[in-house]
Amino acid sequence: DSKGDQGCSWLLIQTYKRVRSLPASLQVLQAVNPPPCSERFAKAQEIASNPGEYQVCEGCESIVGLGTLVCPNCHGYRFDDDPVRVVDQALLLGSREKRSVIAEDLA
Repeated sequence: DSKGDQGCSWLLIQTYKRVRSLPASLQVLQAVNPPPCSERFAKAQEIASNPGEYQVCEGCESIVGLGTLVCPNCHGYRFDDDPVRVVDQALLLGSREKRSVIAEDLA
């Protein structure tokens, strides 16, 4: 329901604020179109709460565990482990539906 979506949005925004200031554009986006309480949203919240355990693939912008050497999605090997970048990407991916094709989708 709408009230539940706003609650989820609020939780993610609070997590984000702990890491860095929330840009006004994201505040507007959250107010107009809060992310759904979904598995993706829950995972984004988990990542945003522990950004030091993750990194962002510079090839496909997937979020992977800190110890990953080769991205399982694009086979890239360059990663950004900056916590602010990880939180930014988690917020982006958690607030929209899945768009990427992963190896499991092709099996």
